[in-house]
Amino acid sequence: MHTRTIIRPNAYHDSLVLMQLSTHLQNRPGVRKAVAMMGTEENKASIGDAALVTEEVQRARPNDLFIVVVADEPEAAEDAIEHAFEYFQKGRTAITTQAVMYRTLDAAIRENCAANLVSISVSGKYAAAEAQRALEAGLHVFLFSDNIPLDQEVELKRYAASRRLLLMGADCGTALVSGAAIGFANAVRRGPIGVVGASGTGIQEVTSLIHRLGSGITHAIGTGSRDVTGTIGGLTLCAVIDWFARDPDTAVVVVVSKPYAEPVARRVQEVIERCGKPVVVSMLGGASDDFDRDLVNVVTTLEDAAILAVALATDRPPANIRSMLWDQESVRRLAQRERERLQPNQQFFRGLYSGGTFAAEAALILAENLGDLHGNLSMSHVRLPGNPHVSIAHTCIDMGDDFFTVGRPHPILAPSLRRDRLLQEAADPATGVILLDIVLGHGAHPNPAEEFVTFIQEAKQVASDEGRHLPVIVTVCGVDEDPQSRDGQVERLCQSGAIVAPTNATAARLAAGILTGRVPETQRLRQQAAVRSEGWAGAPPFDLPDQVNVINIGLLAFADSLRSQKVPVTHVDFAPPAGGDEAIADLLADML
Repeated sequence: MHTRTIIRPNAYHDSLVLMQLSTHLQNRPGVRKAVAMMGTEENKASIGDAALVTEEVQRARPNDLFIVVVADEPEAAEDAIEHAFEYFQKGRTAITTQAVMYRTLDAAIRENCAANLVSISVSGKYAAAEAQRALEAGLHVFLFSDNIPLDQEVELKRYAASRRLLLMGADCGTALVSGAAIGFANAVRRGPIGVVGASGTGIQEVTSLIHRLGSGITHAIGTGSRDVTGTIGGLTLCAVIDWFARDPDTAVVVVVSKPYAEPVARRVQEVIERCGKPVVVSMLGGASDDFDRDLVNVVTTLEDAAILAVALATDRPPANIRSMLWDQESVRRLAQRERERLQPNQQFFRGLYSGGTFAAEAALILAENLGDLHGNLSMSHVRLPGNPHVSIAHTCIDMGDDFFTVGRPHPILAPSLRRDRLLQEAADPATGVILLDIVLGHGAHPNPAEEFVTFIQEAKQVASDEGRHLPVIVTVCGVDEDPQSRDGQVERLCQSGAIVAPTNATAARLAAGILTGRVPETQRLRQQAAVRSEGWAGAPPFDLPDQVNVINIGLLAFADSLRSQKVPVTHVDFAPPAGGDEAIADLLADML
């Protein structure tokens, strides 16, 4: 083995960019291991592989970039390093196509008077200050960055509210604002349905299904993962529902949420119940009985949220809408056919998810039919396994969890991260069915099906060599208009022998049917129009522009995505203040 280490002093790059580069390097011919990171002590400690923590890496400073490649031959290591330099040069070329290079957010704001939204995806330790600058300049904020101290997030949200501005985040991965897909989002059409949620795969699934069912989205607003905690109090969620209630283009509102913290629940429920428009609430694992069912349409899956929203928007029966996706009898026949091919000891379900919301939705459906599961989900019916790398009985794993992704790309970006676990489950004679999710859209892997076809064929061959049939069910979140094209991805996956389900909920019901012989019934959906509206006093909480004009600070991929949609965007080539020296940066901040 040959190890090559490169240190680039004072060369800041965002962690997501470096994760993507690490994936590219690992896929180079002859490369066994590779990592690209900034030289913080936290990053060094997270690597977990002594071969990658070389002496040069140990000496790297926080604002130094290090790249380590372990390869079969010196030539392969050198080739990978050259590829890394080309990767960075490509990004630099894309930035310099702008007429003016901006180094700071302040400079970009001064020169771009038409800007109305700032997208922030820098390291969490710098993100709050950038968000404050944007808000002080009177701009809405999409805050993709996470790891922002909770007290700072509360201050930012309160300040935004005082300025009648929208702050999406922190930890906001998805938004659709005035037709522009920001962050990780899908290319869905405009229409009469407004969506609000924590932001992530839940919003992506609901908006994609609404599109596939023929309707569209006014806006889809991410609140951030901690908005409905007791500390923040649902500030953004309540403001967005208020805004949708006043918006003449929004006919139906969908709320996709985690369970509310107890101090927040009543306030959120009151805001939803007095919206004055049909509201569909999909709360995975939440106390849905607290809602007034005469005022709120409560559903248990993302699929049902989309179906009912379209039914309300078009005044058509939900059953007719559902039939556009699948029919119960076809699922029953498929489940019976697959069940008949299993060996007696193939009893267990294994879910390997990249999206935490998808994992939670599947776990809810399967727990009702299979009993308690094991996994890394914070749910009452899911037990934490002693070793998350090893499945026990029925197991559902969110492989996008920090436990699996520290120092590594997210599985939405790097399908290869699930390959080894997929083969591990295929080799277990007790595995009866495997579920996978694939997420398409702006910012996602450009062609995930191409990689998964190989992985699935390998897994099915492992089982076949031992005389077993192995059903692999895949759900593909996205639309045909996405850069990857859902239709093309589905066609390619079917060639591998995988079963492609139309929704994640259907995939879970099919898995339950294969293992138990009975496909669970779907919820009977009731169209309940809103009957109470007390009106909304005062000015709306914020005003959204008819067209967004974005300043992007952080991930160049987000700027590229907006440009591909013909959205006006200005990119800021961010570098940490004071060269990454936190003590000096804090001193400078105190002086300003």
